[in-house]
Amino acid sequence: MNKVSLAIRELHRSENDLATELLRTADRHKVDHEIFHVARDIAGWSQQHVRELARAGHDYDLALSERCHPQTLRQLRWANAKLKEIAAQTVITD
Repeated sequence: MNKVSLAIRELHRSENDLATELLRTADRHKVDHEIFHVARDIAGWSQQHVRELARAGHDYDLALSERCHPQTLRQLRWANAKLKEIAAQTVITD
């Protein structure tokens, strides 16, 4: 197995794990509508990325990362913002 196929396999696994965790997070935060809906939306993006990675595994489509990149950045920004918000709330309530 070459490095490209290893990278695609690892990206596929990681993106699948991310989608699973986002859906679990959404389920745990049903009363917080922002977390619930945004986590589900970006989990859907991850599921889309998993499907594209599976297709790319067959033909090594190198334009793939460019197509997924904007959504991946949005996922990261949202998760980081929520972590900062929750951390600040934890400091205030402790």
